[in-house]
Order: sequence, then structure tokens, then C-alpha cells
Amino acid sequence: MILSSWRIDNVWNANCFQVVWFVTNVDSVDASIVYGALTDQEPDNVIKNKLLNQKSQFLSSAIGVSCDQKNSVEVKPGRVDWFIEPQLEENDPPYSKSLKVHSCLEGIRKKILELDDVIIGEATRLAIVTVLISPMRSIDEATNALVKMCKIPFSSGNLMDLSLQFNRIKQVDNEVVINRLTQFSVETSVLSQVMMNMQSGQTNSIRMDERFAIRAQLDINTMPTGQIFSFERQQLLFQALLDETVLLANEPTRLF
Repeated sequence: MILSSWRIDNVWNANCFQVVWFVTNVDSVDASIVYGALTDQEPDNVIKNKLLNQKSQFLSSAIGVSCDQKNSVEVKPGRVDWFIEPQLEENDPPYSKSLKVHSCLEGIRKKILELDDVIIGEATRLAIVTVLISPMRSIDEATNALVKMCKIPFSSGNLMDLSLQFNRIKQVDNEVVINRLTQFSVETSVLSQVMMNMQSGQTNSIRMDERFAIRAQLDINTMPTGQIFSFERQQLLFQALLDETVLLANEPTRLF
């Protein structure tokens, strides 16, 4: 089917992007302000919590939708996360919408370079996480494709819940080493509709749409060393992380 070329924007589409700042202090970091700086828009919904609990693990969050793209910023103790995802409606089938890899990564690069130095502050670690999806027609096709792509010396017929992880470190300079973590798995997603019998009160779950895919997660991050990165240092390191992300997105198996 598509095994001859594993290239982005041809086989792979993006299911999610995540940019992470592990920060020294979030007392003055506001999710709505970070959201505005990263998207040039006001968020549709803002939530702030003074106390954390099991239901609310963030201090503040901001969410908004523009052109079928959902952006969200979450501020938690010790970290700030920016998520970019396709906006799915309630009845949209799984993987029915996706994002273009190259254009989104370049958009992330542009917004990070434009970011003001006082918005987030100093950071101890940085990360770029990209989730790629390659749709398949069945669980067997997805497993076979992943076995062939990753050159696994086993029969796909004997493999269940296949998941693989690889990490290759890279020295950026004399002080910074980055992890290039790639994770591969077979995904099954089901969209179902719940029907209720009003007389009996019983509910029945009716399967609507089952979809399959290969999932590749690229987690490019700086290793924890206790260093504190200034704003200028963050800008340079993010460029290195994005460069590695682009290379791996073009060929997710290049580190094998």
C-alpha cells in the first residue's frame, strides 16, 4: 500500500504538536497571555485555579479554535505546555482531520522566535513533541506495515499490541545533550454512539466507525542537567530541537 515511501505530508500527517518549557517559576506566568503571544488571538476559554486537585492539574489554561485548529496552553507547577491539534467535532471519525507537518513546525519556529522574554521566563529543560499518524485499513495491515518499516525480525502474525521505542542522544554543544526519543505503536480508535431506551432506561453502545493507524511519536528534548537556560539560550536550543524534529518527521526510522 504505502510501504514504498515513508515521507511526511505524503504518508504521515500530524495528530498533535506539543511545545514544553520546564520553568523555574510559574508564579507570574498566565496561560491566556502566553496563548495570545503564541497565536495572536484571544482564547475562547480561560480557566484559573488557585488550588490544584485531581480534576484540575493546572494553575491556568487557555483554549481557542481557529480555522479547524485547536490551540491550548496549560500552566502547571514547573512547566508550560502549548498544544496544537486538529479541531474534531463530536461526531467526527477518528483521524478524519489532521495537520500538515511542515507548515505547523515552521509556524511553531516563527512564534518561538517572536516570543517576548518576559512571557515565560527562565527554563531548565525544553521539548518538542510531535505525534504522527499514518492511517491503515485494518489492524493486520497496520501491524504488518510497522513490522516492515521497523525491520522487526518476527512474524507480524505473532505480535499483539505492538509498541517500539528508540532513543538516540546527540551533543548539541559542550554543555547540552538532547534526547531523540521515537515511539511507534499500532492505534485502534472507535467512534461509537450510545442509545438509550427511554422506557427501560437501558443503554446500548452501537459501534459507528473503527479506524486503524500507525502512530509515531517524536519527543525531542534537552536532557535534565540542572542548568538554567536564559531566554536567548532557549531560542537557540529550540531551533536545534525543531531542526531534529524536521529530520525525524521526514524519516521517522532514521535513528534505527
